[in-house]
Amino acid sequence: MVSLIIGLAVSRSALRVVALRRGHIVWTHMVARSRDASLSADIERLLAERPAMVRRRARLVAAVGAAESQLRPLAGLPSVKRTELDAMIAQNVDRFFVQGSGRQRISAPQIGDENDVWVAAVPEDVVAEIAKACHATGIVCDGVVPVAAVLHHLTSGDADADVLWEDDGIRLRVAYRAGRPKTVIRERAEGGDVNSATTSLDLRSDVDPSFAAALAATRVRRGDAFVIAVNTRDVVQRARARVRMSAWIAIAVAGLIVAAWVPGAQSEMRAARAHAGIAKLARKEHELRAAERELARATVTINAINAFEASRRSATVLLGELALALPDSTAITTLRVDSTSGALTVLTVHAPATLDAMAGIPGIAHPQLAGSITREMSAGRELERASIRFTLAPLRHAVARAPSPIRSTAQR
Repeated sequence: MVSLIIGLAVSRSALRVVALRRGHIVWTHMVARSRDASLSADIERLLAERPAMVRRRARLVAAVGAAESQLRPLAGLPSVKRTELDAMIAQNVDRFFVQGSGRQRISAPQIGDENDVWVAAVPEDVVAEIAKACHATGIVCDGVVPVAAVLHHLTSGDADADVLWEDDGIRLRVAYRAGRPKTVIRERAEGGDVNSATTSLDLRSDVDPSFAAALAATRVRRGDAFVIAVNTRDVVQRARARVRMSAWIAIAVAGLIVAAWVPGAQSEMRAARAHAGIAKLARKEHELRAAERELARATVTINAINAFEASRRSATVLLGELALALPDSTAITTLRVDSTSGALTVLTVHAPATLDAMAGIPGIAHPQLAGSITREMSAGRELERASIRFTLAPLRHAVARAPSPIRSTAQR
């Protein structure tokens, strides 16, 4: 059993690490991230400075900061089997998460008490860099998890708590109920890699508040909710090798048994083959009819999935349309969108011109000012701040064609 546990907190400006052995802190360290080096190189540089007592077998869990991770509920999902739900979410990652930092690796969906589905996402290149650094340093990586999913480990009682966390200029307001996230609100905040959660967390007296995320990561285990697994390829390959070896051994043993038994039982084998052939033919009709029923059920599921995909609007496409349509002098400070409507706050030279530009976007309908227009100075220029509400134009729903019914070939 591995007694050394390392928690790694990854933000855009710094890396922090806390090492525990049997519940006691044996090492904490922090290094600034380099602009010229890769994330894996920075992690290797951090872990290379660990003392001799921390160079034994260890496992590591990485908590990724708010700027490079997401934790959110997914609304409007159809009611399907768990395996089909997992596949549907994996195939529609760009519809749920903004792909500003490349492809996303997602966790297994978690279903809450109100049947709401929560998923964590971390950029694929960040997960790969962490896995690469762990492999280079000989440390087992148990997984990667967003910081918003681990802070409840530091709250009193580990049940209901409201946590305020800030790093990388992003403020998170996370409400936990029974140890599960209830709401996660992201806001733009002033400042850099500084957390303001110390009043909400039950920190140990020997832990600096800036190491809270790394300490929380030490309490995460492989297979916990929202943990994105890494380093699984070697495990799968070794398991497959063991299965192949067991299969070859079984085949060899069976061959020896058959070689000793065949000379005195050829007639019995012929009779057994005949009975097996009759039984196989009798089962064939039942199998074909079961397959036909399963195909009919799959058709209904595919229709539901196609209808869902056609009803969702890509967040990336909407952001692209706004970027192309709005005047060059316009900056979006906040943007919130749900399945039917949205709201944004802009800072611009002339707010009515922004409203007119949004009216020309095909996917947006009825943009209107919400509240009054205020004026403020920025970089020596007078700008207007305005809040705009809009509704999303309905999408054209794709109609999934049901496959032709299968005519059973085993009619009696």
